[in-house]
Parts: sequence; C-alpha cells; structure tokens
Amino acid sequence: MLRDILVFAVFLIGLPLSFRRPFIGLLMFTWLAYMRPQDLCWGPAREFRFSFYTALVLYAGYGIFEFRRGLGRKDLRNYMFLGLFAFVGLSIPYAEFQFERQYERYLEFGKILLMASLTTTLVDSKKRLTILMWTIAVSLGFYGVKGGIFGAQGGRIIEGPGGLILDNNDFGLAMVMNLPLLFFLTKGQKSQNLRVGLLIACILTVITIVVTKSRGAFLATAAVFMVTVWKSDRKAAGIGLGFVFAVVFIIFMPEDYKARLQTIREGKDESAAARIVAWKAAIRMAQAHPLTGVGFYNFRSAYWRYNPDPLLVPGKIVTHNSYLQVWSETGTPALLCFIGLLFYSMFRCGRIRALVRGRGDLKWADHYANAFQLSLLGFMVGATFLNRAHFDLYYQIVALTVALDFLVRKELQAPPVSGDGDTVLNRGHFAVQTGLPFLRPLQQLWQSGGAAARAWTARVGRSSWPRVGPGSSPPDKRPSWPRPSASGPASPREPAAPSSWPKRRGLRFERRRPDSSVDEVPSAGWPERSEPRANR
Repeated sequence: MLRDILVFAVFLIGLPLSFRRPFIGLLMFTWLAYMRPQDLCWGPAREFRFSFYTALVLYAGYGIFEFRRGLGRKDLRNYMFLGLFAFVGLSIPYAEFQFERQYERYLEFGKILLMASLTTTLVDSKKRLTILMWTIAVSLGFYGVKGGIFGAQGGRIIEGPGGLILDNNDFGLAMVMNLPLLFFLTKGQKSQNLRVGLLIACILTVITIVVTKSRGAFLATAAVFMVTVWKSDRKAAGIGLGFVFAVVFIIFMPEDYKARLQTIREGKDESAAARIVAWKAAIRMAQAHPLTGVGFYNFRSAYWRYNPDPLLVPGKIVTHNSYLQVWSETGTPALLCFIGLLFYSMFRCGRIRALVRGRGDLKWADHYANAFQLSLLGFMVGATFLNRAHFDLYYQIVALTVALDFLVRKELQAPPVSGDGDTVLNRGHFAVQTGLPFLRPLQQLWQSGGAAARAWTARVGRSSWPRVGPGSSPPDKRPSWPRPSASGPASPREPAAPSSWPKRRGLRFERRRPDSSVDEVPSAGWPERSEPRANR
C-alpha cells in the first residue's frame, strides 16, 4: 500500500506542473510509459490510468501555454507521422473484419504519434534533450539492472513489467534499444563513479537480454555491438569490451536458450516454421489489398483465409515481423511512411555526425547521434522477428532525432564556443580549433574587435554628414565650420568629446539631444551652432 501512496503522491504533485510546464508532463508521461511504477504496486494504483490523465493534462497545458510552437517542427519526419496516422486510419473503414477495439487501438496509436510530435517542439535545448534521454535511460535501465541481478542468480524473465513491453520479446527489444543510450551517456561525464555505474548497468542489461530468451533480441544485440565496434575510434578497446560482453553472454546463457539459438542456424523449429508461414500469409494479404491492407489489427482475423499451410496450427497468430505487419494490415503507403521514418532518421544521425566533426563544443551532439542511430539499428534488426510496428519507444527515438537535428542546426549558425577547453576561432566559414591556452586572448581580441567594428559601423554609417532639411544647408553648401583648436573647447559650456567616439579627419559628426532643439557638435574645440534647427 505504501507504493500506491507514493505513486499517487508523485502523480498529484506532477499533474499541475504538467499543466503549466508541458515539458514536465512529457517527462512524467515518459516515466510512466517505460518504468511503469503502477505495475510495481498491488493496490488501486495498479489499475489506475496514470498515463491517460497525464496525457490529457499535457495536451490541455500545451494548447493554452505552448500552442504557438505548433504541433510539430517543419520536418519530413513529422509529415511522415501525419501520413502514417492517416493511412492507418484509412485502413479501418475498408477492413475485412470490423470490431470496436480497432478504434480504441487507433486512438492509442494516435496518442503515441502526437506525443512524439510534441516531443520535437518541447525539446528545444540541449538541457531538455539530456534530461529526456536520462529519463528514458533510467526508466528502462531500472529493469535492466533489476533483471540482470535476477538473471545472475539463475532466474528467467517470462514477461516484462506491462504495457507495450509485457511480452518477453518486446521487453528484450526495449532493453536492446536502451543499451546505446546507457553507453553513450557515459561520454562526457565528469564523475568517474557515474561512468562506472552506467557501464555496470550496461553489463546487467545484457544479462537481462539473455534471460528473456528472445532470439530477436539476441540478433539485435549482436548487430548493435558489431556496429559500435566498427564505428569506434578505439577499435581495440571496443573489441575488448565486446569480448567482455560476449563472455558474460555465454556464462549466463541457459542451456535451453542455447538450444533455441541453434535453431536460427539449423531452421529446425516449430516456431521458425510458424514464422515463415505467417510471413507468407502477410505477403498474400498485402498482395490482395495493396493500398489499405486487411485492416488495422486485423491480421489474426484474416489469417485463416490467407494461410498457405492450413495443416500448420501456430501457437500464437502474429506476423512475427513489424514491416509485414504494417504492410498486410494498413497497406503499401503506410509501409513507406514506416520505413521512411526509420531510414531517414538513421541517415540524419549520420549527417549530424558529419556536420559536427572537428567541433569540440558539439561533441555531445556526436555522442547523442551515435546513441540514437544504434538504438534505431537495434529496432530495425529486432523488428524483423517481432511485430512491434506500434512501439512507442521507436517513435520517441525518431522524435529525439528531429530535436537533435534542430539543435545542431541552431548551434552551427551561432559562433562556436568550446565546451571542453578548446579554442575555436571563427571567421565566416573558416574555423581553426586548437587546444593551446595562450590563444584564448587572441580569440577574445578577435571577438571584441568584431563587436567594436559593428558598433562603429552602426554609429557612423551615413549619418556622418549633416542632415538635409528645414533650417539646414544642402550637401553642396555645407557650412564652413572651423577646425578644432589645440587650446581646448571654444567655450566652457562645450563638453569634451567622449574617448569612445570615432574620429575622422575632414568629416563633421553631429548629435541631437532629445530635450534640446539645438544641434551640438560633440568634439573638443568645435563651436556651437548659433541658429536652432526647425522643429521636425
């Protein structure tokens, strides 16, 4: 009961904050979606819809206080979100079988996409991006550490905490996608204890993936490790770390799990045969309904009509493939949007890494782009064997790539400021980066000189000459004022020129006081004008 009280207390405190500060609502919704504290309770909190009410308050607060931002940034991925939502909705009226839960699940899917779209606008600074990354990593890392400790003692994970990660395969995929976030958050951390703690969490997360006994998660983990070592600047250290993880993997791998992994190479398994039959049935559905599919969440209902092997009765009727799930249920246009989100986000992450290469002040962007790219790679491989087309973590990672893209473009337009002690000298498109401390005064002189030059240009400009108007002489008949004498001001009332004023030989600078109708010449030794200028 104490857990229920604690969860309700956090919820009630965070609800008004979520209304006034929608970003806090986003953090709270993320925490509820991935850590799922309600599933750790045994009282009324277990059945309470925390995420639903948090989303409602978040949407209301965003509509009142943050709606000027729009519903998403002008990015191709946001348009793909909108297209995917539209094409999935179009498949429902043309579904072969109609049932009420289709619309309920469609609204749940729309909530996921809307939350991802709002993430692209609410995450508008590096600080917010870092906080949201930590929220995701810690929420899923909690179960990674907990499951790792449980697996090290000989336990096995049959199912996840709940929600979209209830199934053990889905839970293993979430752990794989969280692994790069945990690893790259160690980069740039000043605290040695924090870095060691995150690395320990990575090792325990690998043990958690092992004890889920998910073959799709195993292949996704192997792909993430291989690409991480290949992209690493320190390949020897990466190979050594990969060897450590491989040893941990083998030590804690149960014998029955080894037998399951053998079926990947041999192909002699009823589950593998059922997957192949399900894939063939999905392809037949897509060929029969290329534009709208058989209907959203309609694969199970239409399975027996398109089953190529009626004698094979699978234990669980699912597509076992996210891409075929989208194609067979919602049609080809929806599949193009789904795949486009994945590959374009990975491409933009690679592009971000290329743009910030050599920029010491943007190393954090390189680490984050690496983390998101590898997380999407884990989903790409794992989704080949799992039907997780509507996985909320996937869409939120895509939204974070949009936010990172925006932040990097904004930083590249600003003058570079070193974040790790390096000095960056910038002039137009030319930049020199060094780590020599004695060049810092030169950088400050460069920046101060540029500011002074801009101020001088704005102050002098075309206003150097006397204005033409009533009471003033035309430019070709300017009054012949005497040059300043060496003896000082012509009158005791005449103030001396400020030292910051520019001095140009042969030009006259005039200044008009707001409370005076007399033009005065602010230069030492220059006489005042005797006639007042006409009021304008």
